[in-house]
Amino acid sequence: MVILGSDSAFLMNRDLFAAENSLPKISIWETLDQFAASLYECEQIEQQLHLTLQALKESLRADLVFWDPGETDEPGVQIGPPEMDRNWCSQLIGFLFNQTPGIGSQLLKSCVNYSVPTKSMRLESVALVRISERRGIWMGAVSVTPDRIFQPEDLKMMSLIRRLLVNHRHYSNSQDRLRHTLQGLLLCLGTTIDAKERNKLGHSPRVAYLAELIGHDMKLPQASIRNLYLSALLHDIGKLRLQDEAFSTRSTESSMKEMRQHPTLGDELLRTIPALSHLREGIRHHHERFDGTGYPDRLVGERIPWSARIIGLANDFDNLMCKNLRFHSAQNQITETILKSGAGTRWDSKMVNHLLNCRERVNCLYEHMTTER
Repeated sequence: MVILGSDSAFLMNRDLFAAENSLPKISIWETLDQFAASLYECEQIEQQLHLTLQALKESLRADLVFWDPGETDEPGVQIGPPEMDRNWCSQLIGFLFNQTPGIGSQLLKSCVNYSVPTKSMRLESVALVRISERRGIWMGAVSVTPDRIFQPEDLKMMSLIRRLLVNHRHYSNSQDRLRHTLQGLLLCLGTTIDAKERNKLGHSPRVAYLAELIGHDMKLPQASIRNLYLSALLHDIGKLRLQDEAFSTRSTESSMKEMRQHPTLGDELLRTIPALSHLREGIRHHHERFDGTGYPDRLVGERIPWSARIIGLANDFDNLMCKNLRFHSAQNQITETILKSGAGTRWDSKMVNHLLNCRERVNCLYEHMTTER
């Protein structure tokens, strides 16, 4: 018997499944294997649905496949003849409900007497699998090809594809909850870091927000943007290991020397936390300069990790903008002039351009700060 509750189990049992149901086509399993792998790289719901329906269409050799969202806000999706649009699919489900009182979680019908938009077509076979009873979501397949009549094993294949999608969504939801919990904890930690210095309240969250804006303007993958945000949120975590005297006497040579240790201290701290070790580069190198005069490793140009180039720019920008918030408009012009003059020497000019592309949202951030103060 095939176990449908595991994403990997279907591959281990595919020969048994094929033997029991006369489905020897290995291409079907290649399709499902590729579908399962692609699903875990896809975060957008509509893209997930398209992947699901494409796998269903290829596996069942259906002429039309569709996703009916029921009472939810999810998009209705269909792949097949354009005249069989989403409204037609929803009306078909309603017709089948009326024709089959007490329908359960699956339905298989042949020679369905239901009108097809194209007169040359005839509805030969329909297969439905319920995704969610509470929310009224259904996934369906339609054949208008006379020699393609869906069989009970096709319903099993649809159930398998449904299980892969549902398992993926459960996994994604769990990951999202963990991610939000982690982000909340790191936000609290960032606030604690900022509290060690005068006039630094909210600095770390602002740097994280600016870095996130730059990442979006660069069209980075969503996972990279999330890591960039977290790294920026913790960019000053090494300051937690500094003595209080380093903050109260920053004008002295010894205190400045100690302060410059915070990137390496932060790097060392995260090295002890495997779950956060992928954030280390952005933390260690956010005070490097593009011309090689920064610290701690005096890296030059693109040898500086891209995350550190972004975080370093966002960090400096926030420090410049917060010098005189009462005169926000004038300070904004001064800061933009400084950024342009330092592009290519202090900062990566490409990163500067990406930040300047976000002027409108950046201005809203600091205008909001001005009104709060």
